[in-house]
Amino acid sequence: TEREKRDLLTTEMKLEKARARREELHRNREIRVMDKHQQAIQRARQNIQYQKERLQEKTSKVAHVIARRHLLEENHRDRILVSLENKLSDAVHRAEEICK
Repeated sequence: TEREKRDLLTTEMKLEKARARREELHRNREIRVMDKHQQAIQRARQNIQYQKERLQEKTSKVAHVIARRHLLEENHRDRILVSLENKLSDAVHRAEEICK
């Protein structure tokens, strides 16, 4: 009958609207998931960059400490060498005095 056809058509329209809503919800969910995924990737990249910068800072500090230590050791060796040269010179001078 005509009423059954209308009811069937109405039911089909309702089903189509429900299907369209589900598809829209699914697309929106996928978009949210992709956005969260992109945000996670961006956070990971920022974290990696931060870790690289920290590592470079630490490496720079270590290199600076090592260079300073070498400089101090070199200065210390130079002072010891000068001291030994002075002692040797004094000893030679005393030996010359004794020989005269």
